[in-house]
Amino acid sequence: MSELIINTGLLFWSGEVSRGVSRDEVLHVLAARLSESEVYQWGMQCNKALRILFPLVVMKRKGKYKTTVYFGVDFTPAAKRLVPAVESTHGMVPWHEQTTMTC
Repeated sequence: MSELIINTGLLFWSGEVSRGVSRDEVLHVLAARLSESEVYQWGMQCNKALRILFPLVVMKRKGKYKTTVYFGVDFTPAAKRLVPAVESTHGMVPWHEQTTMTC
């Protein structure tokens, strides 16, 4: 079976289901690209769109605040520059770079 590569300009299918990006980050990048603050209200629509674009995506709720994380996708290099950094034990790094899936 040939591999289907989908690149949305923001996200692409990495196939690496041990790492993921948070829905909050996706909405933040989308809001920055569209210059539209109401994008932060699009959580459910974001989940549906990711399932349509990337049928093999694994969605889990993780962390203290139970944010939705999409495993198997990653940001394009241009979109990574728009991802906000968060405080961690390793300094200020984008949240998706410190997220790994544990079973």
